[in-house]
Amino acid sequence: MQLDALAKQQGIRAFALHPGPIARPLQRHLSREEVVERGWVEAEVNEATAVNRVASHAVNAESAARLWRLSAELTGVDAFAG
Repeated sequence: MQLDALAKQQGIRAFALHPGPIARPLQRHLSREEVVERGWVEAEVNEATAVNRVASHAVNAESAARLWRLSAELTGVDAFAG
């Protein structure tokens, strides 16, 4: 989110898409009920056609900017430092 906001003026756009749940080797050996019980998938959702809900913190511009600043501070890299 923050990269898109920072780079938009230069004609650069940034997007992300979550591919959805991916079955791990352990999950392949569990029943649907066991996977639901562990909270790995919702009971009434068809993963093949579901539109996943986005948590509010995932689209919060203030949080995205704060994460960008922290990441730049910790790594010493900020491509958009002015």
